[in-house]
Amino acid sequence: MSPLRFLGSFALVVVLLAGAARPGAAHEGDDHAAESAPAARLSGDADGTQSRVTESAAHELLFRADEIEPAHRSTVHLFLCELETNAPITGARLEVASASHDSVWNARAESPGVYVADIAIPVAGTFTLDVVVRHGEEIDLLSIDSVRVGVAPPGAGIAASAGGGLPPWAFAAFAGFGVLAIASLALFARARAGRKAGPGRALSILVALSVAALLARGAIAHEGEVHGEGEAEPERNEHALHAAAGRAAVPAGARYMAKEAQFDLGLLTAVARVDSLSETRRAFGTVVADPSAAADVVAPQTGRFVGRRAWRIGDRVARGQALGAVLVVDELPVRAPIRGTITAISAVPGQTVAAGQAIARVTDLDRVRVEVALYGEALSAAARARSAVVRLPALPGRVLEARVEGLAPASDGGPSVPLVLDVRGGGEVLRPGMVVEAELRLPGATASIVVPASAVLSTERGPIVFVKVGAEAFVQRAVTLGPAAGDRVSVTSGVAEGERVVVSAAAPLLSTPEETR
Repeated sequence: MSPLRFLGSFALVVVLLAGAARPGAAHEGDDHAAESAPAARLSGDADGTQSRVTESAAHELLFRADEIEPAHRSTVHLFLCELETNAPITGARLEVASASHDSVWNARAESPGVYVADIAIPVAGTFTLDVVVRHGEEIDLLSIDSVRVGVAPPGAGIAASAGGGLPPWAFAAFAGFGVLAIASLALFARARAGRKAGPGRALSILVALSVAALLARGAIAHEGEVHGEGEAEPERNEHALHAAAGRAAVPAGARYMAKEAQFDLGLLTAVARVDSLSETRRAFGTVVADPSAAADVVAPQTGRFVGRRAWRIGDRVARGQALGAVLVVDELPVRAPIRGTITAISAVPGQTVAAGQAIARVTDLDRVRVEVALYGEALSAAARARSAVVRLPALPGRVLEARVEGLAPASDGGPSVPLVLDVRGGGEVLRPGMVVEAELRLPGATASIVVPASAVLSTERGPIVFVKVGAEAFVQRAVTLGPAAGDRVSVTSGVAEGERVVVSAAAPLLSTPEETR
């Protein structure tokens, strides 16, 4: 082989090698981004799906949409809830408006708190949409910024290799071709020295390998693409894309829960506020009649008791009302000394009674008290209480105010000393013998952050709460608890005033992993 032919063949090999190793040659002319670090995406964007959150003084609105094409009808989802409680708002009327195009679209309810609107924006660009919320007599206006129409999100389409450089197989290919090139030169040198060698054979092998590398590079560059008319595009997993868009707005260290899941589970929140909360003590007590609120109906003289009517236990009587009479020579009326309810009957009509004998007992059940049995340290603490509330296990939510009268003058000989609570107005529901729960309020209230007791979860590492930091983002916080009163508890660290804590359906968040960036 002549040196000229050899050099020509070698040049051909170099050209083929350059074509094989050129990054992105198979995609030349396609719409790719420049090789640079990916730009930060708009909060809540993921593969064409965009998610935006806006708030007013009363409402939180989550806007979610897939790719919105100009002059095409696109479906958008609107998740509407109360800002403080996260409760989904039902029965509202929503209007989506674009001031830039003088267009208004009405949304329809899909499920509690979820509304759907079909919008059509004629031109591409980034716009602000206004949402008018009418709920009962309330009207609210919320604005959704940076809604993309026919515009790719920043950083979209950047390949994983955007940082530049060649894939590992290219370096291996170059090394192999270098070895073949050196071997070909050695064969050529041997041929010039008159030895038996075939430089043309080596160059043929090198050319063949170069062509194969070029074809392989083209196949790898197009791997996974769908070409040709009539071929189906890859199926879009809408749920996964929506979740990805929601997670894009979740800060590192927070936990993601889709708005649909929050509404389905009934996840609610409450605002942490500063309030004065007294230390309390809880104990069970027994309802007893006020000793000063009961009196016996007695016979005025010895004689035969004549009843005016058949009285029964539970009948209410007025003060001075005649329950019967005692027949001596004339009939002497037997009257109730107080108003109240007949709680005992000791004589029947026709029976002979002695003067002063009890015929019935009347009790003013509106004047009942609760005796709470106290022991040890609880006794000394409860002795400082001045007020209390009484709850009935049989009537959840019913609370009665009570006044602490003090310790009973004498105990029944047991290890406990009863604390007496005067419950006014409890006659409608309280009856002697009932067991109730008493909550004693101790003096010395101090101002602190107060949250509902249901917001606190007990874990192996101590009490925690979940704080809502975004429409679909929650952060776990360790807290230090202070005094508790009823269904509220003070928090001395871990929660700030104005933050929203989860008060129901928080358990699934315990098993939700934290987002990483």
